[in-house]
Amino acid sequence: MSRLTDVSPAARIGRGCDLGSFSVIHADVVLGDGCVVGPHCELGVPTPRAGGRPLVIGDGAVVRGRTTLYAGSTFGPGLRTGHGAVARENCEVGLEFQLGTSAMLDGDLSIGDYVKAHSGVTIAEHSRIGDFAYLLPRVQFLNDPIPPSPVILGVTVGELAVLAAAAVLYPGVSVGAGAFVAGGAHVKRDVPAVTVVAGDPARTVCALDRFVIPRHGAFHPWIERHRAKYPSGAQPRIDAALARLAVLLARASEGDA
Repeated sequence: MSRLTDVSPAARIGRGCDLGSFSVIHADVVLGDGCVVGPHCELGVPTPRAGGRPLVIGDGAVVRGRTTLYAGSTFGPGLRTGHGAVARENCEVGLEFQLGTSAMLDGDLSIGDYVKAHSGVTIAEHSRIGDFAYLLPRVQFLNDPIPPSPVILGVTVGELAVLAAAAVLYPGVSVGAGAFVAGGAHVKRDVPAVTVVAGDPARTVCALDRFVIPRHGAFHPWIERHRAKYPSGAQPRIDAALARLAVLLARASEGDA
C-alpha cells in the first residue's frame, strides 16, 4: 500500500491487497482478498441512494486507475475494470465481470456472471443482463422514453446475447437469450431469443443458427469459439446455457415450418 493512499480506518480490506497511490477508500467498503487497486481510484463514494449499504468487491479484483465505484454496489469475485470506469449505487453484479475503459454503470441494475462490457459502454438504471452476455465497445442503453422525464424503463438482455459495437438499445426493450444485435443497430422493439437483428430500426435478419460467415471462420453460438477464455468452473454452466439455446432454436425452427 502506498503511504499516499487515503484509506478509512472503517474500511474492511482483505489480505494481500495492493492499493495504488492517491486512491481513496471510504468507510463503506468491503474489499476481498488479493485485490489490486490502481492509482487515483475512489471506492465507496458515499451517497444517500446507497441507503447505508457498503461497496462490496469480491476476491481477486483488478480495479485499474481512475476507476470510481460508489457505495451500495456488490461485485462478485474476479471483477476487472478498465481505466476511468464508473459504477454508481445499487449495482448487483456477479462473477468475473469486466467493465471496460470509460464504461459506465448508472446504478440500480443487475448483471449476471461472466459478463463482458467493453470500452465506452453505458448501462442505464433498472437494466438487467443475463450470464455470459457480451457487450462490444460503445454499446448504449437508454431508459428515458421522453427525456428528460421521471419515467425510467430499463433494458433487459438475456444470457449469451451479443450486442455489437455502437448498438443502441431503447427504453424498455428486451433482447432474448442468444440474440445477436449487429453493430450500429438501433433496437426500438423487443428482439426474440436466438435471432439476429441489424439496422435502424433493427429488423430481423435470420435465426441464430443460420448466421455463419465462412470467410472469417465465424459461427454461432459464439461462445464455442471462446470457451478457453472462461475458467473451468464456468464450463458446465456454458454447456447448460447452450442446451437451453438448442431448445430455443428448435422451437424457432418449428415455428418456421
